[in-house]
Amino acid sequence: MKSRTLIILASIVIIAIIVTQIFKGKTENAPEEKPAYEVETIMTSALTKEIVLQKSALMKAGTQANITAQSSGRIGGIYVRAGERVIAGQILAEIDDTYGTTNNARDEATIALETSRLSLASTTLSLDQSVASTKIAYEKAKKDNDAAKLSTTADLETGKSKAQLDYENFITTQEKTISSFETNYKNQLETFQIFITNVVESLDTLIGITEKNKELNDKYVYLLGARKPETLDISREKIIALFPYLNWAPTDKDDVLIRIQKLKNVYESINIALSATENVLLESLVDVSVFSETTRATQRAMIDTYQAQYSINVSSLSGMYNSVQTFFATYEKERLSREKTIQTTEENSLDTLQLAKNAYETAQKTREVTLKQLSQNIAAASVRLRNAQGNVNRLTITAPVSGVVGKVQVDEGEEVSAGRAIIDIASDDAECDITVDSATLAQFEVGTDVRVNYRGESLPGKIASISPIADKGLNFSVKI
Repeated sequence: MKSRTLIILASIVIIAIIVTQIFKGKTENAPEEKPAYEVETIMTSALTKEIVLQKSALMKAGTQANITAQSSGRIGGIYVRAGERVIAGQILAEIDDTYGTTNNARDEATIALETSRLSLASTTLSLDQSVASTKIAYEKAKKDNDAAKLSTTADLETGKSKAQLDYENFITTQEKTISSFETNYKNQLETFQIFITNVVESLDTLIGITEKNKELNDKYVYLLGARKPETLDISREKIIALFPYLNWAPTDKDDVLIRIQKLKNVYESINIALSATENVLLESLVDVSVFSETTRATQRAMIDTYQAQYSINVSSLSGMYNSVQTFFATYEKERLSREKTIQTTEENSLDTLQLAKNAYETAQKTREVTLKQLSQNIAAASVRLRNAQGNVNRLTITAPVSGVVGKVQVDEGEEVSAGRAIIDIASDDAECDITVDSATLAQFEVGTDVRVNYRGESLPGKIASISPIADKGLNFSVKI
């Protein structure tokens, strides 16, 4: 048969429609198998070897797809009907983002990522300037050291030595630097006051601590932390602890480093309050009328946004703390050294050179550590955005394979949960089984091209397998 062309026209009188419901877990809808029939073989031409088999068989889908919802929500649109042919990737239905939670989470994640990138850009500029200035100071210190070895001549107009003049210039320069630290600290304090005000107001609105907000949450307060009531008490305690810091104005008598550290401590208290409130939401019960899953997801997204902003603010504050600490660590030593070396200029120039070198190396290290932290913040924000975009994409339901729609199991406007069956598709690679007697079987072999008449349409196919064992009627099963 390998050298002959065998064209088999199998006229299949279908006794069951194409099976579109044969999916995993759906065996209760599977049609009954049709018993084997006697094969009537008609040799229409001894030359062409054409064989016409008048057979009835069951057409089956070779591959099935049970499409389920990947997100909870309301069905906003269904764009196909049962029996309609679709191609892989075609949009079948869409789930509405009823309350905008999914899209809002994506937008908030986008803003958080952009904020992280802007913080990286601005901080990089500031740190680059710090490295550049310390490098210049280091280069100048090397030149001054060389000059000090050559001359300690006093200034003729003032009678002051070069070391004394350098000392006075140094003090003036450092006072300007200290003034810039104060300005930066005030900016950080303003950012903090805006942030804590927003956080306290948001958490108070949810938990209901002040009288005006307590009335707002009376209708759902019994659901908050219902699985673990102590979480609500802890959250209230942590939020109340933040109230004294609203409109907080630390005394200027404290060293700027101490004020920065206090500010970082309050930021940590804010983060603890956010985490405690998130625990309340995780342990809360939901009620579709007063405190729905969507409302809870929105509140969690709000907390995530605040925590991302907290990370950015604390990272910026830490960078400032490192810069100020580095400055004061070298400033006092250099000041005392300059006072001493007014009499010993050459010795002082050596100390200055070492201090300048240390400052330069510290600035480089600070830049490296700070930018690494900011880059990690960007990476984390990118992951949150990618996850949020994935949630948005799950609202659109597409066909994983080409084929025929078997059944649409939902209606427009219907509420569905993640995992709910939406649409069934039977792929185009259909198959059917026929039985033939031994005489006809001799005309067949695996791989033989055949054509099957289905509803008036001639479909191409191949013989996929032939049973080696006959049934009780001495007929053999052939799969097309």
